[in-house]
Amino acid sequence: MSLTSFLANKDVKERFLQEFPKPKFDLEKEILAPPLINHWGLVGTAFDYLMRFYLKRLNPKATEKEWVAEIAAKIFNIASKYTCDGDKKLLEKIQNILSNAKTIYLQYLKSGEMNDEVIKSAILLAQLDPIYRAGVIDKNIGAIDEGDVKDLKNLISVVDPNVFKAKELCVLNPTFGEASMLVGGADVDLLIDNTLIEIKTTKYLKLERDYFNQIIGYYILYRIGGIYAAPPEHKIEKLGIYYSRYGVLYTIAINDIINETKLLSFIDWFKKKAAIEFKDIKSSELIAQKTTKILRQGLLSRSFSPMKKEERINLYKQALTELIQKGGDGSFVIFEEPATKKFVQFAGSKEENPLCDIPPKNLQQTKKSDFES
Repeated sequence: MSLTSFLANKDVKERFLQEFPKPKFDLEKEILAPPLINHWGLVGTAFDYLMRFYLKRLNPKATEKEWVAEIAAKIFNIASKYTCDGDKKLLEKIQNILSNAKTIYLQYLKSGEMNDEVIKSAILLAQLDPIYRAGVIDKNIGAIDEGDVKDLKNLISVVDPNVFKAKELCVLNPTFGEASMLVGGADVDLLIDNTLIEIKTTKYLKLERDYFNQIIGYYILYRIGGIYAAPPEHKIEKLGIYYSRYGVLYTIAINDIINETKLLSFIDWFKKKAAIEFKDIKSSELIAQKTTKILRQGLLSRSFSPMKKEERINLYKQALTELIQKGGDGSFVIFEEPATKKFVQFAGSKEENPLCDIPPKNLQQTKKSDFES
C-alpha cells in the first residue's frame, strides 16, 4: 500500500477532483530522449537512481537517505537464511551489485564522469527495487541491455544543471515524517529549495490527472508531517514534475492551486479517509519495518527455487521459533506448499501463544479480505 494506491481509490479520486481543479497545461516541446526499448519501468527507476547520483554531485550538501536497493539487499539477506543454496548464490550477486554500485557512486562524486559504469550500476540497482516494493525477484538480475544504457545516457544528457542547482536546500527522496505512514509509506523524488519535484520518465508531455493528484498528495503529507531533513519552518511554495524525456521542469505555484480557507477541512478528511483505507496498516508495517522479518522471508521464498522436504521442515521450525521468541503485536508467518499452492498461517508473539489458521484457498485465489477475517 502507498500514496499511489490511496489515490487510486474512487472516493479519493472524486474528492481530489472536486477540491483541486487541474491547471491549464500549455507546455509544448519536442521530445529530446525518445524511448529506445520497451523496458519503461526499469529505465524509469534506473533514471531515478542516476538523477540521485547527478544531483548529489551537483549539490554536494544534498541530504540523501538509504537507497531502496540497500533495503532490498537486507531483506534478501534475511530471507536467504531460510532458503536453499541457489538463493545464497543470488544473495552474493546482489551484495556484489550493491557493493560495486557504492564504489562507482563514490568515484563518480569525485570525478563527475558520467560513464557507462555509472549508468550500468543504476540499472542494476533498479533491478533490486522490486524485492522491497513487491517482494518479487527480477529474473534478470545482473543482466544489462545495451539499449537501456543508451536510453539512460540520452536521458541524463538533456538534464539542465541550472534547473536543479539548489540555492539553500536539496533533499533526495525525502519522506514526510509520521505522515508518510498514513498512506503506508510515501516519499517524493526531490526537494529543491521551496519546490517538491516528482520525476516522470514518460514519452508523453501531458499533465495527467494522476500526476497532479500525486504531487498534491505529497503537499498534503508535507502539511501534516513536515519534510525529512528540512527545517520545521521550511515552506513549500511550488510543486513540480520533471519530464525527463523532454528535459523540462513544469512547476505550479501553491497559491494557484490551493485554497487555504478550505485546506484544513480537506486535511482532516484526508487523515480520516487514510485511517479507514489503511486500517490494516499494521500488516503493511510488518512487511516494511515493524514486525519480525519472518513475513518477508515467507513471501520472498515463494519466488525462490523449490526447497527439499528437509529444508522446508527446517524453515518451519526456525520461523516458528523466531515468531514465538521475537514476534511483536500483529506478527504472523505464512507457509505455502509448493505443489498444491495451499498455505497455512500462524500468528503469535512473545506475549501470546501462537494461533494456527488453515484457509480453504491457495494464495493465488486469496484476497486481502480473507486475511482480515
